[in-house]
Amino acid sequence: MSASGDGAYRSGGGAASTHAHYDDMLTSARLLDTAGDHARALSTDLTMTIARLPVTGTLMSPGTAVRIGERTVALTVGPHGLVVLCADLELMARGVRLSVDYYRTRDAAVADALTAYHFGVALPHVVSAVGSAAGVAAALTYRDYSLATLRDPAHPRIDPVTAYERYFTSTISRAAYDDPSLTDDTARSARLVAYVLGDGGDFDHQVAAILGIATAHGYLLDSTKLTVTAAGTHTTAGPRTKGSIGTLVADDAWAERAGNAHRSLLSVHRRIDAQGRGHWVVDLPGTQNWGVKMPQDPSDATANVRSMADVPSSLYPAISAALAAAMRAQGVTPGSEPVMLVGHSQGGIVAARLAQNPQFRTRFRVTRLITVAAPTSRIAVPGSVRALSIEHTSDLVPRLDAAGEPDAVNRTYIRIDPRSQMRPGDHDPIDQHDPDLYADSARRHLGRDSTDPLVKRWYADTEGFMDGTDVRYDYELHR
Repeated sequence: MSASGDGAYRSGGGAASTHAHYDDMLTSARLLDTAGDHARALSTDLTMTIARLPVTGTLMSPGTAVRIGERTVALTVGPHGLVVLCADLELMARGVRLSVDYYRTRDAAVADALTAYHFGVALPHVVSAVGSAAGVAAALTYRDYSLATLRDPAHPRIDPVTAYERYFTSTISRAAYDDPSLTDDTARSARLVAYVLGDGGDFDHQVAAILGIATAHGYLLDSTKLTVTAAGTHTTAGPRTKGSIGTLVADDAWAERAGNAHRSLLSVHRRIDAQGRGHWVVDLPGTQNWGVKMPQDPSDATANVRSMADVPSSLYPAISAALAAAMRAQGVTPGSEPVMLVGHSQGGIVAARLAQNPQFRTRFRVTRLITVAAPTSRIAVPGSVRALSIEHTSDLVPRLDAAGEPDAVNRTYIRIDPRSQMRPGDHDPIDQHDPDLYADSARRHLGRDSTDPLVKRWYADTEGFMDGTDVRYDYELHR
């Protein structure tokens, strides 16, 4: 996979993907083929034109006829003629195609080898880190207990188990904070354990198996239709202003914060530019309730697992109903204006599934997708949708599928190290999943002044979704 950036910021995919380079090479091959066809056609036309010359002309000036014949042969079948040129062009085109096939085979072999290597070193890395953290925690706990015993032998006033848990959590968190690769290796190790303990199937089958076992015992059920209730309309006042990727991520973070354990909030924006053209942005919230036995909030653990397993979810028709209602309120026919889906965590999984769904994508003309902190690498996003994936280096959630970012022309990924933005002394990697921290990262690294060509390309392709008067429709989703 092609990538750019330093340790604090990496980007790849999109125009920098190897598939984009393959496409460029195949385009060159097609152009060479076309040029060869033109050369062949020109040679044929020239030969036919000469053949149609009057015979009387040859009889009256045989010398001229001979010279014309010689030049025709030179232009057509001579060593530098059109037939040779045609053959050279077609030979070069075939060579380019063979090169693409070779590079694809080689790159696939290299990718498989790297994957095998990463999975091979993942478990030892994690075991070593956990072992070190356990040793440090045990030593610190022993020190504290010994000091407490010296102060008061009868009542040491310390719970060794609690102290050990505190030190272990702190030490392993610091290790993950200092070494972001530990997060990736933890996800890979979990996949290895699941593979060994399960039936050896792929990731999708393993998630489906978990869902099947859970539903058989009354968990992760999703049989209640969601209620969609309008919760207000808001229109920005004043002159039109240009937004940014940071604005889009911050809007989605706001929608997530506005929900609670009893309901989710879905925000639907219509941005209208100076020419009156509309673009739609749908903000999908992340997980707000980790309940697994039909809580009221639909953004729960059930939605997480069902979305990852790619099975029907009550969220999907509810989102469709909310978006259709907002379009009716604006007098817009679904499909007449483009739509961007934005989602953090669970919202990103749901957004990717909706973009993947042909009925939803066609009905609402989904053309753009932003996923934030979401494990969507295994979800096939169609080529008609341009996707941007944003991740933090030590955020475990977007790596739960233990898959690298897809190397595709329509998918760009950004990986940001947010440690410089975090509070001093805060070494908890879980905090890197916070939607507001992601919004801050996007504002700092993905602004309109970015020098990253992939970010510049994204802005050029998505201007209408960020520029213009904003009309926002909020909808409450609950069971």
